[in-house]
Amino acid sequence: MAEASSSSAAAVPPLDPEAIAAVAEAAPPEEMTLVAKWKGNDYTVRVVGDDTLGELKRRICEVTGVLPKRQKLLYPKFKLNECKDSELISSIPFKPNVKINMIGTVEDEIFVDQEDDPEILNDYEIGQNEVTAIKDKDVYKQKLKRRASQYKIKILNPCRKGKKLLVLDIDYTLFDHRSAAENPIELMRPYLHEFLSAAYSEYDIMIWSATSMKWVGMKMDQLGVLGNPNYKITALMDHLAMITVQSENLSEKKTFDCKPLGVIWAQFPEYNETNTIMFDDLRRNFVMNPQNGLVIKPYKRTHSNRGTDQELVKLTQYLLTIAELEDLSKLDHSAWESFTEENAKRRRHRELYGTDRIIELVPMTPHGNQDSHMVPELVAAFVSDSVVTLSPRGYWWQTGDLDPCLVVCPLGPRPLKAVPHGQVCARIQRIAVKRTTAKPETNQCNCTSRPLLLLSERELSEVPPQ
Repeated sequence: MAEASSSSAAAVPPLDPEAIAAVAEAAPPEEMTLVAKWKGNDYTVRVVGDDTLGELKRRICEVTGVLPKRQKLLYPKFKLNECKDSELISSIPFKPNVKINMIGTVEDEIFVDQEDDPEILNDYEIGQNEVTAIKDKDVYKQKLKRRASQYKIKILNPCRKGKKLLVLDIDYTLFDHRSAAENPIELMRPYLHEFLSAAYSEYDIMIWSATSMKWVGMKMDQLGVLGNPNYKITALMDHLAMITVQSENLSEKKTFDCKPLGVIWAQFPEYNETNTIMFDDLRRNFVMNPQNGLVIKPYKRTHSNRGTDQELVKLTQYLLTIAELEDLSKLDHSAWESFTEENAKRRRHRELYGTDRIIELVPMTPHGNQDSHMVPELVAAFVSDSVVTLSPRGYWWQTGDLDPCLVVCPLGPRPLKAVPHGQVCARIQRIAVKRTTAKPETNQCNCTSRPLLLLSERELSEVPPQ
């Protein structure tokens, strides 16, 4: 019996250090309570072990209103101010229910300094490989999850059904916050209100700045953005919605805050990566959602550039051009200036029909005069694997070579599968098509019972115009 016990004990496998480390890493981080003492008052904050010192400062800011960059933290026998914001809380020898003294000034008392130095972060940019490494890290995904559950977005107007989302930065994006002026309107980016009015037709608009909420509200009010009769702002967000991450550059690790769109998506299920786009002059701000960010040219030195800056004019056209696309995250926003209406049209056809090959038929009158006003998506002709879009006018012919088999049918809200209804096919190079199944203003199709007719040029010339 003793031998059996001994044998059983000997069969126990040795402990695997890697397995123990994996279990420890998977365990939820330990939560601790800290007390920040400021101006004679105690403020309780909660953090977890994998939070950084920068996260602690953000928590203190939430309860005191003192921005992280204004805080000086004092802890007995430990020089907190010599620690970097990237330092993990778990690496600092805090005792349970520890008290930290904080020295700092709220923005109300130093508001005049904001225009001189409103930014929280230095202008550090990161490489594409670092972007991928950062956004896929579990530690940052957990931070995002906590931030989404804790931060309350300031909602000004309800979301509108079916609209996409446009998220805008303020400093250097909509406003030159560095130049001197007697009136903030003088520092407003040219065409701001025209841009917001046009964008509002297709997008809900949120403002997200790396400054305080008071600063955000004040600037938007001074610029006439809040309460504008031509558009509405859905919500405002400030620096408290951001999370702190660290670059993966081995030669120079840097810590910075970024704007994870997941904070919005968690609270607004109407929005997601397919229908959201964010403008910011700093690419690092959308490191957690690189496929949704567009780097806007910074608006600086307003007195020199006010007459030549056309960025918002061009971006208006871009936003309206891509508004009908199903998935904005598939776009390369870094190439937005080369994205034309033709690109959008081809992408739209690819989403609807499975191909981006487009052959246009030019509508003609019986007398041969060209009609340049094409009205797409009422009638479609499918040529091989191409999609040919026609005007609903009633008569058309092909201006170029058309060798493959042609199938023509009216188009409803969504395209019908290309099948040769009634075997209405022809191998011809020059054709004219007359729609006989529905009136030009109708979208409904009955082509299974009433196939379209192919008319010769002679037959077409004999038919009176509609």
